[in-house]
Amino acid sequence: MNSYSINGNIINEGHGLENNGGLYQWYYTERGERRTLEYFVNEKDAVEYALEKIKMDEHANRNYIGMYKTDDEAEEVLLELRKRGVEYWTDKIPYGGLNDWRTRIFVIGCGIKKVKDLIQDKQKQRRTTSKDKGDDSAMAKEYKLWFKLKRLWS
Repeated sequence: MNSYSINGNIINEGHGLENNGGLYQWYYTERGERRTLEYFVNEKDAVEYALEKIKMDEHANRNYIGMYKTDDEAEEVLLELRKRGVEYWTDKIPYGGLNDWRTRIFVIGCGIKKVKDLIQDKQKQRRTTSKDKGDDSAMAKEYKLWFKLKRLWS
């Protein structure tokens, strides 16, 4: 979800929600140009609006768990996802050129909590979860709007 900013994290392109002098703004930024799309008087309405917009984004709720060179490797992981009842999405990309196709597997939404053991690499795990610092850290408390969205999403 690197294309969303909630109350201040920096993004190069995407949507954001920010409290600006007591007025909440839903905006879009691209190449340094920021355009406010909606204004809200209260936090509740702003957070609900942002949550609906993010939920409608088909890419925002996908968590990358790995890329597989062979169909057998990918099928083994997909079989495990089906066993666990976890919704997923896959695609194939030309990784090293037209003769080197790879299958990428993404888990949808909170299903990521059920498959942490299937994530290929710990670095990738950090990018797909927001638990690194924990909800009680000072950094987490700083992003109050983000955690309200997170609670509503779960």
